[in-house]
Amino acid sequence: MVKTDRKDVRGIAQLLRIGWFRPVHRKSADAQEVRALLVGRKLLQSKLRDVELSIRGILRRFGLKVGEVSKGRFAARIRELVAGHEMLERVTGALLAAREGLLAAFMHKRIEYRVNSSRLGESRECYVFNNVSSRTALEN
Repeated sequence: MVKTDRKDVRGIAQLLRIGWFRPVHRKSADAQEVRALLVGRKLLQSKLRDVELSIRGILRRFGLKVGEVSKGRFAARIRELVAGHEMLERVTGALLAAREGLLAAFMHKRIEYRVNSSRLGESRECYVFNNVSSRTALEN
């Protein structure tokens, strides 16, 4: 069997005439942009958590437990624990630098995105805050 584009087109056209394909919904460009923003933010959040858990795991192998600590005190607590361990200072220093980069990207300023809904005739705003994943508010 020889496969060509011409034969593929003929086959697809025949399937369309028979009615095997139904119309599909395609999301608007605005909806795709909002989705991309939220997916990117979730990825940053996940990688930030992965780095923090990796640091905790490395230190645990050396008998050092971080314990409960706030996001703001995490780096200081790690530096406090590894003080005097040259190798651990180098390893955790590199991981903390990566964490700071991820944290800076994650804690960006509020991003406002306006989506106009032509079907509902209303305007929606989607906000992304530092510690809140997202909130949708309807404008009157």
